[in-house]
Amino acid sequence: MQSRPYWLLEERLLKNNLELLEYIKDKTGVKILLALKGYALWQSWDLISKYLDGCCASGLYEAILSWMEGGFKKGRNFNQGLTSFPRRF
Repeated sequence: MQSRPYWLLEERLLKNNLELLEYIKDKTGVKILLALKGYALWQSWDLISKYLDGCCASGLYEAILSWMEGGFKKGRNFNQGLTSFPRRF
């Protein structure tokens, strides 16, 4: 048994939800983004990035992390204090 807090992910259930989101995208034409504030288990981003259109970060470093570690090709950022953004993202 783990003696410290940890994340437990049931990948099968996550994949079922992602397939439902993909179905909704196909039927409606909407784009769906992962909100990093709402989901912080970055170890599963490889799987998620195959289904979603990108991610929404609330800061520069979150955006860079999602691009480098998550494989997300598109991103959105909302940060009132951010004045510049990396050109490659």
